Amino acid sequence: MTLRSTIQGLRASAEVANDEHKVKMRTGEFVELADQLEPLLSKLPDLRIGLAEVRNLDVGLPPGLAQEITLFTAGLRALATELPSVGVDHNLQTTKIQVRSAVAQVAAIESLVADAWHEFRSQQPPPVNRDLVDTLARGGVDVEDIRKELETAQARLLIASTTRIPSLGAVQRFREAIEAIRRCGKRLGEVVDADIAKGIVGSQEPSGVPLAWFTPDRLERLRSLGVIDRFQVHLR
Repeated sequence: MTLRSTIQGLRASAEVANDEHKVKMRTGEFVELADQLEPLLSKLPDLRIGLAEVRNLDVGLPPGLAQEITLFTAGLRALATELPSVGVDHNLQTTKIQVRSAVAQVAAIESLVADAWHEFRSQQPPPVNRDLVDTLARGGVDVEDIRKELETAQARLLIASTTRIPSLGAVQRFREAIEAIRRCGKRLGEVVDADIAKGIVGSQEPSGVPLAWFTPDRLERLRSLGVIDRFQVHLR
């Protein structure tokens, strides 16, 4: 082998090695960009739904934000489609800037939606004495329908409290749950007034209630509830 052929062989090997290095570098860049794009594309549909939900609330959202997300999503999908066909020698700097900008933009929109939803779902539900419902049930008062409706509504509020971004119909379900709890409180008041409720609750305490509490009017109201037979007199 001559010196010239040896040099040519070394040059060819160097070119191959350089090409392999370029391919490895480009592969790493593709993987990095894909790792950034995929979460964005999977997150955007839920984010669009969440944005539509919080638009039903009295919060100030930038005008045209929904349209902006639609165009933004289309642009990201086009970018993800074009990325695999980019040549080895193509400069990806512009693409990297676009992806970084997209990451920041999605984070800003997500924060806006999440904050609006959190503020809305943090409102306190109407006060309903759950212990009173259970006590009345033990006392023989038929409050099963009220109990079921109350449990369902409270479960819906609990689900809402664990979601960062509202799902489709979440705002309406939350409002319906709040209204259901308010309705339960009203129905509970219609079943038994505060005075009678106090007597029923007190009678289940170890100390009971004084015999003097059982006035003719109260006895009649207990009789109308169908629970008068549950009361007993204990001499001390």
